[in-house]
Amino acid sequence: MTGRDYTYHPYTPGMKLPEGVFPPMEGYTHDALIVAAQRCVGSYLKAHSIDPVMIQKSLATLATSMREKFEREGVEYQVSSWYQKSYNDPAARARSVQR
Repeated sequence: MTGRDYTYHPYTPGMKLPEGVFPPMEGYTHDALIVAAQRCVGSYLKAHSIDPVMIQKSLATLATSMREKFEREGVEYQVSSWYQKSYNDPAARARSVQR
């Protein structure tokens, strides 16, 4: 979770979370989301014959940028909470998950 000082606190089992906040789900952690993005971008760059060294540098920079933003926003907690929180209206839940 991101504290008031905007320092990211990675989840550890048993960690107390604010009410309504769920721990990260497997496959939707920051690392998993970054790896998925890197695979897509890496494939695109390879398909366009970009220099392999440039690809590696680009993917490293992408990971750094994404991790910084994800940690600042607590993305893995947001995704999990949006997905798992209860709704009276199933359509509202579907919109939340989509976002």
